[in-house]
Amino acid sequence: MSESQTKDIPSAESQTEEWFLAQIGKSRIDVPLLLAALRALRNGGHAAQAEQRVELLQDTLAERKKTDEALEALHLRARWAALDRKKDINWTEEALDILGGEWAEKALVDEAGFSRPGAPAEAVRRLRMLLSLKEGVLVYDRTWGLGVVNRVDSFNKKVEIDFDRRVGHLMSLSYAGESLSPVGEDHLLMWKRKRAEELRVLVRDNPAEVVRMALRSLGPLTVAQLQAALVAGIVNESDWKKFWEAARKKLKADPSIYVPASRSEPLHIQDGSQSQEDQWFDTLARERSLPKIVTALEELAGRKAEQEFTETQQRVLLDRLAFGLKGATSVDFATPARLAMAASELGLDAKLDGARVPDFFQGRVFDETIKQLPSRPLRLFLHYLYGRNQEAVQALLLARLERFRNRDSQRGHAVSPGNKLRAGSRKNLQTRL
Repeated sequence: MSESQTKDIPSAESQTEEWFLAQIGKSRIDVPLLLAALRALRNGGHAAQAEQRVELLQDTLAERKKTDEALEALHLRARWAALDRKKDINWTEEALDILGGEWAEKALVDEAGFSRPGAPAEAVRRLRMLLSLKEGVLVYDRTWGLGVVNRVDSFNKKVEIDFDRRVGHLMSLSYAGESLSPVGEDHLLMWKRKRAEELRVLVRDNPAEVVRMALRSLGPLTVAQLQAALVAGIVNESDWKKFWEAARKKLKADPSIYVPASRSEPLHIQDGSQSQEDQWFDTLARERSLPKIVTALEELAGRKAEQEFTETQQRVLLDRLAFGLKGATSVDFATPARLAMAASELGLDAKLDGARVPDFFQGRVFDETIKQLPSRPLRLFLHYLYGRNQEAVQALLLARLERFRNRDSQRGHAVSPGNKLRAGSRKNLQTRL
């Protein structure tokens, strides 16, 4: 969306029902403007109203046979449903309402995988890819490279493609939707094939734009994947380090590109509708790895600036906190401790399910937790408990120290210098608390 169009987006307060109905009643609906306005409405705290309106927009576009634009609206609904953990929408029926119920369209919807586990927004992306497969269309596959579609066999649910590396390759529609990406005139590989000299100049003068082109063409890429794609005839391998350093410096200042701190995480183009913060919450909402959830919440909690969360963001945080507490094993006390500390820093501890948070002031739980936590989280954990019940923490530490002394005396040994040192350290820690 252009800067002038962005300025036209009305605030949440000014988006009256009359305004919205007037917009969708126009002979030519400005879909980008309306979708941006609905995002602003949702971010302004009117989630239910925004969801009702985007559904009405989808239905209006479907009635006018604006299939691709209706699928854009469906894609936005699917993203919101993932954030809100909604399970009550039949995405297959929604897609068929847009495409129609003929057997060929039904085959594409089936192969897009709306019934598979995972985010429905990804199924919408796969469906749009399958709809674009026509004879003569250029496509890209990470395994086979550039190819031209020969024919689509909806009955047998296959597509035949002539790739540079394999002519007449048959691919199932379900796999095609997953692995293929469309190739237009602005695709990186088209530049490599038809505009090689211009691409060489761009590599020399504007490395960041070459990376943007790669991400637009090939999708999210880790640094290693990006390097493998570009040194294959675009960037000289000996020049890669210089090229990447120049590109990275510019890309970090570009809000439209997500540049992760970890090399194992992919770079990707930010959704134009979302800030990097919104993208972060979107990713967190879909995360299933317990260690990654804990790390992400701790990093968020560790930010110095005071934070205020929207209703949707708070719902995502509470959902992932609950997921983490539920996923921790019965003998894992470190994970609940770290989650409880993060929740406290984020101002969400009062909203946690108390039944799933261990009683850290119970002797055995306390002992196991401080055994399992690394040194830095352990210090933070003791401060966390101290802020809740100073006397209880002191009693637990003293009881633990007393058990060490009794154990040594029962063995008939004097307290060793090492034990004295450890006891002294604990006493100093207690004093500092």
